[in-house]
Parts: sequence; structure tokens; C-alpha cells
Amino acid sequence: MTDDPGKPANAAGATGWKTIDRQLGPLHVRRIGAGLHEKKVWLLFDADLVFSGLSLATDGLGLGLSPAVIDGKAPDLTGTLKGLAVGYDSAALTVAGAVESRTPASGFDLDLAGGLVVRTEKFSLEALGSFRHATTGWFSLDVLGVLGAQLGEPPVFVVTHLAGGFGYNSKLRIPSLADVPNFPLLKAVQGGDLGSGTGSGGAAGGDEAGKLLGVLEQLRGDGGWITPSRGSFWAAAGLTFTAFEMITGEAVLALGLGGEVSLTLAGHANASFPSAKDVPAADGVRRYAEVDLDVLVGYRSSTHLFTARAQLTDQSYVLSRDCRLTGGMALDVWTGGPHGGDFVLTVGGYPDGYRVPAHYPAVDRVGVTWSPDSSVAVTGGAYCALTPHAIMAGGEIHIAYHSGSLRAWLDAGVHALVAWAPFHFDAGIRVSVGVQYTAHVLGWDITIGVHLMVGVDVWGPPTGGSAHAEVAGIHITVDFGEGRRAAPAPLDWTSFRHKLLPEKTLFLTPLAGINQPGAAESAGTWHAAAHGIRFSMRSAVPATSATLCGQPVDLKGTPVGLDIRPVGVTQAHCAHAVDITYHGDDGTRGPVSAKAWTVRAVQGQVPAALWGRPDGSGPALVPGHGLGMELTLRTPQLVNATEVPAGVLTHGDDLTAPLPLRP
Repeated sequence: MTDDPGKPANAAGATGWKTIDRQLGPLHVRRIGAGLHEKKVWLLFDADLVFSGLSLATDGLGLGLSPAVIDGKAPDLTGTLKGLAVGYDSAALTVAGAVESRTPASGFDLDLAGGLVVRTEKFSLEALGSFRHATTGWFSLDVLGVLGAQLGEPPVFVVTHLAGGFGYNSKLRIPSLADVPNFPLLKAVQGGDLGSGTGSGGAAGGDEAGKLLGVLEQLRGDGGWITPSRGSFWAAAGLTFTAFEMITGEAVLALGLGGEVSLTLAGHANASFPSAKDVPAADGVRRYAEVDLDVLVGYRSSTHLFTARAQLTDQSYVLSRDCRLTGGMALDVWTGGPHGGDFVLTVGGYPDGYRVPAHYPAVDRVGVTWSPDSSVAVTGGAYCALTPHAIMAGGEIHIAYHSGSLRAWLDAGVHALVAWAPFHFDAGIRVSVGVQYTAHVLGWDITIGVHLMVGVDVWGPPTGGSAHAEVAGIHITVDFGEGRRAAPAPLDWTSFRHKLLPEKTLFLTPLAGINQPGAAESAGTWHAAAHGIRFSMRSAVPATSATLCGQPVDLKGTPVGLDIRPVGVTQAHCAHAVDITYHGDDGTRGPVSAKAWTVRAVQGQVPAALWGRPDGSGPALVPGHGLGMELTLRTPQLVNATEVPAGVLTHGDDLTAPLPLRP
């Protein structure tokens, strides 16, 4: 419970407090307060009662009396209680609970918070909750909990803590990768508690539940993780685990519903070699590697983005704690919106000089920094990235030695880029070594040294390259194969069709109204239900125009021409035509009118590597192209139907009447 100056739970007037701090047997009076509010005199108490392990604490317990009742009428008494805490503590069991009424925020008329702690020798449980009632009638409810118990069999996989929570008419803020270490549910499973400080084996305290209320205030405060949001819902579950006594981790999965759909997995993992079992801390034997990283995986419908991120923390090293590992990775896939169809997978970022699209994630280079002693320094980095039009990878390392007047160094680097549509590659490697010595002769500094550099670059098609060498300031270059072209030669249509397009370029997909789809697919025939059919047609080649049964389909916003970058063609025309023919049982055939169908054009973005301008200008994804159609057979309508009122229908009970059909 809090010790801040307070007021009656339903009062807004000032209250004066006097600290007593007196023990009267099992009763401990902390302070007494008095105040005047709404024409009543209030007398308030904050006190604790402890007896045989059982404790009871009040916050803002008081009685209000109207001084106007002096005319012999019954006194007008009003009670108030801001908060109440109950606890029991023994060697085998600890239980503590608290509930508190708080000053409601604007737009709310009731704000309650509660916490619960239960701990035995076998398990521990902590929970906290929040209830807020709005002045307009709706309410917001949040509940969080952590269970500490060992589940599973060591050493394969052991769960040590479980956490969960949900919120009704509430919204949970989605963390960024940088926020993952501070995500409250992840911190809960890491520490084994929600903030009471007892989940990892701490001593029991009489104010454990009160501490939980303080944690709740941090979660709901300004800039907090949980906020009331009418129509929203969230749920989360998490665990802490160890695997093979070498890997430890914590993970929390959170689902959010409401204005958007979000699914988030936030986690942290640590792996060391040798394991803690193989190298006990008391042995003083060092570990040779530790990888510690934060992980965030999620999808948000509002941005149409699936993302997976991981970042090494400053606890990661290899060989020695002085040999630090850094860097991260990211996978982003856009399922719709302005970047729909785009994706990027990168470990360590992108090569220098690459024009990174603004919507691609920024990722730190995977690197190593090591100083085994004061004279040697080692640094290095590496990257790999995959996009819809290319894959690129590379790395570099620098080793320097400096002792007195002697310096030596080794630099090495490699890079490679492979692009398609059309296919071409560019790769290179460089190695540079040198040594330098500075001598002091008759007051003069004389520096002598030698430097050697060799490198090779290759490209294609057509395949060619060059070799470079530098010794003592003399440069030597040897070219081989074909020279580097400013742009790859365009493909003819046949090569483009066979190399870059799928073997099947037209896709028909039933969406509704299909009976026995498995049998229909095996027979190559769809069996439509009586209430109608809906199917989609997609093409691997974008369209500039489309028709259904000879009638034009509106492709509003579609470019008038189609660019084909690998072929070097601009403003080409491609038409999608769908014709539907009736096949009668008597063998007759005939066209079906487009009026029987509802058609919706399917448009979207296409990769510029295939359908972009030949000069390489423009965005990586070209918007607005026609991708296909979605067709729906209109619902059959009754023609010339006659309505018969139920009142004109009669029936008889004569069982001797003739049957309508002969037996």
C-alpha cells in the first residue's frame, strides 16, 4: 500500500495527516488524517494488524460525519476505504493480496487496481489486475500473471517460469527491437515475478502485493504499455526455458485485436560454450563463446508487414570476453499496401554504396572487435542481403600490430553481387599486407617499409575480370576475358519466357461454390454448387487491358504500357481475355453473357527487376499493374414468382382419401 497523503476515495477535498507510528499490541497505527469535504468532516486511518502470521493493512480507512445533524435525527455517516491489503506468511506458504482505488483519469469514474502473490516451496504465483470504468458506460480490464515452477525433464528442455495476460477494451503497445529488453511480460518471465522481487527466491515481505501495484502504475502510466481502448483486445503468453543446459531463453507471444490485428513474438536467448554444467563458475575455467541476443517477430495488419529482427547484445563474445560480437539481422515481407510484394532479408546490413530503399530496415553490420593485448587490434565485419532483384554478400577484416617503432597490418575484403532479370554478377577480393619501421638516427626519424596489395575482380556475363597488384608504389593490372559492360545485353522473349517466368503463367483458383474440390481437381473439372461459384484468375504477366466474354474490364489506374526490363522493351501491350462457354448435355455449345458475372479487377505491384524500365530508373516495385480478375456468378433470381398466402391453404383429416401416387 502507498503512504502518500490521500483523500477519501470519493472525495476531492484536502486532507491533513499526522504520522503516529505507534504499536498497540497487534495493531500498528501509521497515521491519522482529518479533512472537510462535501459538508462532512472526515476522520481517516492508515493502520496494520498483524497476528500469528496474518496481516491486514488499510489505506485511507475513514468515516465521514455531517455536522448538520444536531436536531436529534439519525447521524449521517459515510464510510470510505482507499485500499486494503491482506497477507499470510509462514515457512510453508506466503500469500499477499492488495486492492486499491485510484483517482480516475479524464473520461473515467472508477479506477481499481489489485495484486496477488502466492508462494510455496514448489511454485510461486504473482498476478495483478486493473479495472477502469468509463463515464460513457464501457469498461477496460487488464490481468497479468507469472507462474514460477519447473516443468519438463532436465537437461533436454525445462520450463522454469510461465507468464500470461489479457486485456479487454485495452491495447498493448507493440515493442520495437530496441524496446524488447524493457517489454514488461518479457521482464516478468526473466525475473520470475511481476515486480515484487520474490520470484527468484527473495525473502517474503509484507508489502509484496503493494509493490505489484506500483508495477501496474508503471505499465499504465503516461507512455506506458497498456492503455484503455474501446473495442480492442489483447492476450499474451510467455515462458522461460533452458535447453541442454547450454541455451537459456525467454519468449512472449502477444495477440492484439481491434483497430488492427497484430501478432508479436518478443524474446531473448543466450547460449554459451562450454555450458554452465561443464564449466562451473567455481572452477575458474573460462568459456570460449557466448551469444546473447534479443529477438522480435511480428505482423501488423495496418502496415501489411511481417517482420523478424534479431540483435546481438554487448554480452556476446567468442574466444575471449575481449573479442566482442556485434550486429543484427532482419527479415521484412510486405503483404500489401504501398510496398506489397516487396521483401528483404539481411544479416549485417547492406554493402557500402548500395541505395537502400527508405522502407528497408537499418541493420548493424555483423562484426568483431578484439584486442588480445595492447599491441594487437582486430576488427572485422560481414553482411549478406537478399532482395527481389539481387543477392549481395561481403566482408572485411583488419589486423594491426604496433609495438614501439614497428607497425604491421593485414587488410582483406571480399564482396559479391548476383542480380537476375537479367542475370549478372560482380565479385571481388582484396588482400593488403604491409610492415613499417621508424628508426631514430642522429635526431632524424627515418621510416622504411614495404606494402603489398593483390586483388581480383570478376564479372559477367560475358565473363571477364581483372587482376591488380601493387608493390612498392608500382601498380600492375592484368585484364582477362570480356570487358565490363555498362548494362547486360537484353534477352529475347523466348529466353525471358523460359528463364524468368514460371512454367505455368495462368492460375485459376476456386474461391467459393465448389463441391468436392479434391475430386474436381483430380478430374480437371470444377463442380459448381447450385447457389453459384466464385473463382480468381491470376497471370504471371501483368496486363494493360482485360476483357470478360468480349466486354472490357475496367483496369482503372493501370499503366497504358508494360515495361520489360530484361528484354529492353518499353510500353508493350498485354491483354487478359477470359471467355466462358456453355456446354449443354445435348452437345450444344455457346457463349455466356458477361452480364451473368460480377467481375473485380485484381491490381498490385510487380518487381521492377522484371517489369521495370530498361534504364533501371524508377522504384523497386512498380504499382498499379493488372494481375488478374475475380469472377462471381450472380445469384439466381426467381422470375414471375407467385406468392400464395398461407391463409388460403387448407387441409383435411379424411384418411380415406386416395393417395396422390399409386402404391
